Amino acid sequence: MQQGWIKLHRKVIESEIWEKPPLYIKVWIFLLVSAQHSTYKGLRPGQVRTSIPDIIEACKWRVGARIERPSKDQIYQIIEWLRKPNEGGHESNANSTMITTTKATHGMLINISNYGVYQSLDEYESNDESNEEIHANQLRKQREPNNINKNVENYKNDRDKTYIILPNDGHRFLNIYGFHFKKKFNKEHMKITEEQLSTILQQLEGLEDNGVSDYEFEDAVIEHFDELPESNNGSIIAFMHTTKRRLGF
Repeated sequence: MQQGWIKLHRKVIESEIWEKPPLYIKVWIFLLVSAQHSTYKGLRPGQVRTSIPDIIEACKWRVGARIERPSKDQIYQIIEWLRKPNEGGHESNANSTMITTTKATHGMLINISNYGVYQSLDEYESNDESNEEIHANQLRKQREPNNINKNVENYKNDRDKTYIILPNDGHRFLNIYGFHFKKKFNKEHMKITEEQLSTILQQLEGLEDNGVSDYEFEDAVIEHFDELPESNNGSIIAFMHTTKRRLGF
């Protein structure tokens, strides 16, 4: 889970968003925690590079064993509401908005209004990850896999989730990442859930379908570890969420 915190004013329970359906506040908090708190790779404090599918995935919920996701229309409606002047209780300025949006490659750039006023940057813990890397830890709990690896090492945690080592025969891209992880940290990659591995394998197959070569993938991995802040544990989960940006598609 991403370390650090944000400020949430008590007056939020007196604002208009508090009176909206629960999905509104969930989207709003997701944007707040995903926003850059310092200038990083072209993003200013309070900016979020995201997409409707990312928001849908981040704001899903469970009903028993079933996963429910908001619709595109619901997310569009919430984003539109956040962009309207004087939403969320900005009584001091009738023309103020909670966010502004700009179209960007593969999504949108969201700017949270008055971010610097309500989030004091000098009180934050150091964190230089991009918002794409922050998203990664929030977006990965996918459906069960089908016989991913017969020889994995299993154990059960308190919630009966099955964790496995990163297999060295699951995909050649996994071998590349595992090699450079061990080179950087002098240890094997941490265990991940079967669900996470299933998602990663699907993403790696997608990279292959887009013509990514072993050399291109390895260059992206090396760049990732060269830029890795000390607060990042180097998990492949976070890296996979940045591959489209790193590989240029």
